[in-house]
Amino acid sequence: MASPILDTSVLVRYLTHDDPDRAAGAEAYLHGQRRDALNHPTIDVPGKEVWLEVADDIEAGRDPVDAYLLRTAERMGIPSVTTFDGSMKPLATVRCESP
Repeated sequence: MASPILDTSVLVRYLTHDDPDRAAGAEAYLHGQRRDALNHPTIDVPGKEVWLEVADDIEAGRDPVDAYLLRTAERMGIPSVTTFDGSMKPLATVRCESP
């Protein structure tokens, strides 16, 4: 049986938690699915490796934007992210610095 097509509204609710009820539903749904969408042979996802890492970071409690910035820096070999966000958690390979 083929996986259903996922509308971006589900991902937005999951990432932003701007609607707690829908965010909970999206989280329950996504945690019950495999990551076939990113690995499907007919779908081209630029930088899918980064997005898979970001998804892991989000599931581990990291902020979505923070996860994306840190993983992008890591992939580009950039050793730090400059931020005023004191809650941004560094990666083992990328530190967070204040300006």
